[in-house]
Amino acid sequence: SSRMHDRIRYTLQADGSWKIERLAP
Repeated sequence: SSRMHDRIRYTLQADGSWKIERLAP
């Protein structure tokens, strides 16, 4: 399994940019 998205969420915003959000441990 990939750990790339572990505790990190990438959200594509309306303007086409990416918001990187670290989730709580």
